[in-house]
Amino acid sequence: MLLSIIIPCYNSEKFIKGTLDSLLKQITDDCEIILVNDGSQDNTGNILNEYSKLDFRIKVINKENEGVSIARNVGVLNSTGRYIAFLDSDDDYKNGTIDYFIKIISNIESEIYSFGYESRINNKISKTYKYENIDCKTVQKNDFIKLFLSKDINMHICSCIFERDFLIKNQLQFTPALKIGEDVEFLLNVLEKCQKKIFYSNRICYIYNIRNDSVMQGYKMYNDLIYHAYEVRRDKIESNFYQSTEFVKYANFWLQNQILSNIVMFLRSTCNDYKIKEKLVLQLKYMKNKIPFIRNINYFCIQVSKLLPLKLIIRYTKGKFGSAK
Repeated sequence: MLLSIIIPCYNSEKFIKGTLDSLLKQITDDCEIILVNDGSQDNTGNILNEYSKLDFRIKVINKENEGVSIARNVGVLNSTGRYIAFLDSDDDYKNGTIDYFIKIISNIESEIYSFGYESRINNKISKTYKYENIDCKTVQKNDFIKLFLSKDINMHICSCIFERDFLIKNQLQFTPALKIGEDVEFLLNVLEKCQKKIFYSNRICYIYNIRNDSVMQGYKMYNDLIYHAYEVRRDKIESNFYQSTEFVKYANFWLQNQILSNIVMFLRSTCNDYKIKEKLVLQLKYMKNKIPFIRNINYFCIQVSKLLPLKLIIRYTKGKFGSAK
């Protein structure tokens, strides 16, 4: 197989048929779809088995529920494709995407391929991520990392293709214990280990579907799981590789973005946990680190935030001693 598309599935009966029907219209005989049924409690397993009987290119792996990270890792180990793509069970590729993928990976040698993508809410485009200045170019690894850390390019785990041997050789896996933010940590790891130029195309290939319940939950929820996911990303960006002379200022910039994002999520949520408040306050020490001048909205927001009494805002916006939630 040339390309393996790995889809973790958990209680996906409402949308997995649409995703698979769309894929089956696109895939060729040198592609396989690996469906990892992660202990679903609804009718997902039966649906997946029905599709596997209809098409030899569909492989189903049934396992106990252990989370999306382990499900993706299992998918990689059971794949036979030279290249790996990840897709979530409620998302899609635009028409013609797989043909385009095959064209690119057949003609351009790389370990990481990144493509444009868009997010949709209720099937309406919410945001588009594409970057004309590096369209259809192979970019030096270090230059690409700087673009990523500077927020001058966005990557999504499902808007990329990875060489399978590259992942296996470097033992690049999703961290099993992480249930949130595992994709960002994975991207930081693969970018570090990459040895070749990285290919980028701004062609919109991946459609990230945001469901109403996900949007509403995102506004309300902040908890220890989300904070722990931030800590994992912070520790990665504090590693020797990202703190090297070449990357340190860009790494500081990326981390400050992460801190502000978590503070905003916390303030917009219903969480009023005093311990989390104090943990977030402690992270403000990183806001003192030097960052490069970057001509984008993120740089402006960081600079404005440094003029605000963030400690007071975090501690007192919801009351100093909130109950743990």
